[in-house]
Amino acid sequence: MPIEDAVRRAKAFRELLKKGRAYTGKPEVRMVKITYSDNQDWGLENGGIMLRTHRGWIELRYRNNKQLYRYLYSGWRLSSELKLESNGRRVIAYLAFSRSFEITYDPSNVVSLDVNENNVTILVFRDGFLAGIIRVETSLGKIVIAYSVERERISRRRSTVGRDVRRKLRKLRERDRKRDILYKVASIIEDLARENKTVVVIGDIDGDDKERMERNRGRRLMHRIHRWSVSKPRKLLEDRPIHVVRVSEKGVPKRGSILDEED
Repeated sequence: MPIEDAVRRAKAFRELLKKGRAYTGKPEVRMVKITYSDNQDWGLENGGIMLRTHRGWIELRYRNNKQLYRYLYSGWRLSSELKLESNGRRVIAYLAFSRSFEITYDPSNVVSLDVNENNVTILVFRDGFLAGIIRVETSLGKIVIAYSVERERISRRRSTVGRDVRRKLRKLRERDRKRDILYKVASIIEDLARENKTVVVIGDIDGDDKERMERNRGRRLMHRIHRWSVSKPRKLLEDRPIHVVRVSEKGVPKRGSILDEED
C-alpha cells in the first residue's frame, strides 16, 4: 500500500538522520518501481508498451532488442506480470517469458556433479558405467580472495558508507564475474545432459548447510565460504530444461526434489 510504503521510508530516513548518514534534510524518493500483475492493464504493440493509468492509456517506446524479438517469435509465452523501474530519465521494463519443454532421459545415464571451491568435477555415466570425467576450473575461491584484498585496500581507514568508496566497490563487479562463470558452467552441464539424455545429480546445499560450513572456521576461510555462491549452481540447473535430482548428505533425495514419476 502507498501509505505503508511512505511510513516505511520515513522511518528509515529518521534512522539514517540519527546516525548522521542522511544527505538531505528530508526523505527523497530516488527510485520508483511499479508492478502490473494483469496483462489486461498493459501490452506490447508496434514497438511500444501500452500501459493503463489513472489518466487513460499511455505508450512507452522501447529500443530494438534482439533478445526480446527472439523470445517473442520463437515459441516463448509472455508472462502476465510487468515490472517498471525508473532510472533517471529512462524507464527499465522487466518482462518474463515461459515455455514448456519435453524432457526425455535414460534413467541409466547420469551426470554427477562435485562442486568445489575452485572447480566443478563432472562424472558422466552411460548405461550404468563411468564414461568420462570432466573437470571445469572455475577459480571462484581465488576470485573471492582477490576481491577481498581489493575491498580492504579501497575501504582502508574509510567508511564504506561514503559515496566514493561505494562507487569504487561497485566497479569491482565481483558478483557479475562470479555469476558469469556459473552460467557458463551450467551451460556446459546442460549440453552434456541433453546430448547424453541423462539425469543430473547434485548435492542439496541450502542456507543451513552453508552456516555449518562457516561455523568453527578461521575468519578468512569463513569469509570465503560466505562469499562463495555455494548453492547457485543447483539453482541455475533447476531453471534449465533438464532433469535434476538433489541429493542430501546421506545420499537420499530430499523432499521437494525433482524425481522420476515412475519411481
